[in-house]
Amino acid sequence: MLVVLAAAFKVAVILLVLAGLIFRTKETIALLAVGGLITLLSRHPMIGLAVIGAGIIAALTFRTRTRDSEDPPPSLPEQSEE
Repeated sequence: MLVVLAAAFKVAVILLVLAGLIFRTKETIALLAVGGLITLLSRHPMIGLAVIGAGIIAALTFRTRTRDSEDPPPSLPEQSEE
């Protein structure tokens, strides 16, 4: 009986993940990434810290690039109607 309950739980989790990927893709991927990162930190702490550091560097780089691109585009010279 316990084996059937465990199998039903696994099927339910898989179906919930699939439904999450269909309806709330970004949030589901983020939760799966966080779960994977927690697992990575528990099994291989140095690799996990390196991944976190690389993510922080990428986020800071992306933030400075988007801040630079928020400047308004140069205005076009006005055309004279002849």
